[in-house]
Amino acid sequence: MITPIIKAAVQLAGLSRADLAQALGLSTPQALSNKYNRGSFTAQDLTRIAQACGVRLAFVDDTGRAVLTFPAPPADSDGSPADDAQAK
Repeated sequence: MITPIIKAAVQLAGLSRADLAQALGLSTPQALSNKYNRGSFTAQDLTRIAQACGVRLAFVDDTGRAVLTFPAPPADSDGSPADDAQAK
């Protein structure tokens, strides 16, 4: 399940339940508890959680290389993804 991973990321980032609820646009920490209990996080929720925690989500291939990240990493000055960014 995704809930333990989310809780660990939030704890490592030093966020409170209220902080995370606010980042997700939820009205109360209880609404966040409901999401935790159901494990009902959308892709948009996961992206918002990553942003609030100061990290990115990534799809990683079998070699450990990130092939797709959310949100997208910053671009180089020419507009191309930075060297450590998404795979081509």
